[in-house]
Amino acid sequence: MSAALKILLVDDNAQDREALRRALLQDPESTYALEERLTLEEGIEALGELHFDCVLLDHHLPDGSGLELMQEIHRLFGPETIPVVMMTGTGSEAIAVEAMKSGVHDYLVKGQASAPEIARAIRGAIFKVRTHRLLNEQRSELERLYREVSESSRRKDQLLADLQLAKEAAERASAAKDEFLATLSHELRTPLTPILTAVSGLDPTALTREELLRTFAMIRRNIALEARLIEDLLDLTRITHGKLHLEMHPVDLHDSLRHAVEICRGDIESKNLQVLYTLQASEHQASGDPARLQQVFWNALANAVKFTPAGGVIHVRTQNDASGSILIEIRDSGIGVEPSQLTAIFRAFEQGRGARRRSGLGLGLTIAKALVEAQHGTIFATSDGPGLGTTIHITLPTISGPPKLQETTVLPGGAVESRAYHLLVVEDDRDTAEFMTLVLEKRGYRVTVAHSRAEALAVFDDQEFDAVLSDIGLPDGSGQDLIRELRARRPIPAIALSGYGMEQDVAASRAAGFDEHVTKPATITALDAALGRLLGVKSE
Repeated sequence: MSAALKILLVDDNAQDREALRRALLQDPESTYALEERLTLEEGIEALGELHFDCVLLDHHLPDGSGLELMQEIHRLFGPETIPVVMMTGTGSEAIAVEAMKSGVHDYLVKGQASAPEIARAIRGAIFKVRTHRLLNEQRSELERLYREVSESSRRKDQLLADLQLAKEAAERASAAKDEFLATLSHELRTPLTPILTAVSGLDPTALTREELLRTFAMIRRNIALEARLIEDLLDLTRITHGKLHLEMHPVDLHDSLRHAVEICRGDIESKNLQVLYTLQASEHQASGDPARLQQVFWNALANAVKFTPAGGVIHVRTQNDASGSILIEIRDSGIGVEPSQLTAIFRAFEQGRGARRRSGLGLGLTIAKALVEAQHGTIFATSDGPGLGTTIHITLPTISGPPKLQETTVLPGGAVESRAYHLLVVEDDRDTAEFMTLVLEKRGYRVTVAHSRAEALAVFDDQEFDAVLSDIGLPDGSGQDLIRELRARRPIPAIALSGYGMEQDVAASRAAGFDEHVTKPATITALDAALGRLLGVKSE
């Protein structure tokens, strides 16, 4: 087990300190050794005597402000040496800007930040300082090598040239990471802004039905965007660590392309774009991961829609080559790409499109490239230059014969077939439990809710269920412990619901006895798919 992180908490409010202690105890990834101080002077004294991994700092202190402590940290230790997260009881943007300018690595509002957000802020601050230290070490090493080469006459010119290239590459990488972190912060906050504005500023009882529907659609749209951003980051991490998991099945690529277009239909119609199909490939079945191939086509089409002006054209074309592979082209009439940037658009942390740069993290094509290559295909881009459109070329091996389709009955209105399946939903967050129950019941299921491990065990003994959906983090244990106890009583299909979606998290769920692992925020589509696989039904 890794050593506990040493945290200095400088806050004179006993209730706030207690709330923070409770929040840190909920972190499943790290343990913490907390040193508490009440004043600016005590905080400075503690920093001089002990080493800390991170400082949690209140903005308002009895004998000064957190910003004064930041100045003292810089004076004593230098900038970017100690990770600092500042907390305040207000959500003032001016204070947040002032704090970040002073060198604070993150900013939290008391009473609003959840336990996972606090843990992420601490880890993020530590990561930033360690990254800065590593970059400084790399820069110092480059400077040392530069001096050594300068003193040597043997192969001096060539070595100097090589070192200069390395230095420029390191600086470009550093700049790209800095820009990526700034963009990430912005992009993750952007979908939350209209949601927070709506829920905090609108009175639902004063809205018309049309206004309520429009507000609900906006909230759903922005939550989906937030989930997509998070999933892209998780995918990038899986790819980087070589832990990308694929479930190979026969796939009709023409159907996948049409479905990807339908996913983008709203954006296509809002820009009055024309989509043309020339699907000439006679062999268009492949062995691949259907969801991941869908993701590849969606990313390519979403880029085409994003970078094509209103009234433009997107052309989807397929054909077979001499070897029988399928060649897929998605061409837009958009603003094009500089020839020198055609490979950059597939690199992480870079959109690489110059004038094409838009909102987003620029990870879609990076992920698409990894997914295509993992399925024995190739992907690249061509463009005749700015203003002349871009074409994404995808090549995949094909298989003979139509894909075998799993027969599934779909009933009108999203109802499940045959009978109302009885589900046990175990979720301690009452808002999540309430709305999950509402949605599942609207789809024809009977739902019983338990808010704790003990409550779940009690109702499981008293009632018969067709499946269990359980949160991993429960107030009196874990969902993994719960499923072991339930299955010790009798067999039951089970779905894990978790905010953690890395490969090791999925593996831990399956090892505990869960059949499926759905990452939060869970869409009804993801729940439908998981329940369909377990119960042999499908909802719309």
